[in-house]
Amino acid sequence: MFSAPRTVRCNGDGVRRAKRFSEARESTGAPKRRNDIDLNQEVGMYQKIMVALDGSDISKRGLAEAIKIAKATGGRVHAVYVVDKSVVFSYAGHFDPNALLEGFRDDGRKALAEAEQALSAAQVPGDAELFETAGIGEEVAQALERCAKSNGADLVVLGTHGRRGVRRVVLGSVAERFLRASHCPVLLVRGEEAEHQVQV
Repeated sequence: MFSAPRTVRCNGDGVRRAKRFSEARESTGAPKRRNDIDLNQEVGMYQKIMVALDGSDISKRGLAEAIKIAKATGGRVHAVYVVDKSVVFSYAGHFDPNALLEGFRDDGRKALAEAEQALSAAQVPGDAELFETAGIGEEVAQALERCAKSNGADLVVLGTHGRRGVRRVVLGSVAERFLRASHCPVLLVRGEEAEHQVQV
């Protein structure tokens, strides 16, 4: 068992490397860094895969990676779209907050419907959930962690760059905050246009 979340990074074409923060031992008893362990030996452990969506291309890449892993492990994918209520309150003086919130929910339902179609086409078991932050005090990263715990996720897939502006949900900053609090392995998926990867 490791004390910090394992971080796997990929660039849309599969797993590139895994950083692990504890040591394992070979059959001889000699210490061995988990970096040296073949990831394929452990990939079967991922049965409950949660992927965060925001409707962006990079989050769709994340979904594709989650589907690949689920196919390899026989796992299940839980697609989640988080509606950030704090954004709604921030713009309440300029827009009808109820209409704005419902607009965000509609965006989420559309993204989740597309995810369900992708899962069905790939013949991968899974479901979708529209999740919301708890009022104005909870950040998206905290909501994602709460969702991961409630669903018993043993792997979370995040895009490091998503939609910017009012409608943003999964951004690099959110992924970084999630990494700091997560208690399970995290797969970071980034677009080809990204100049650097999130460091932990």
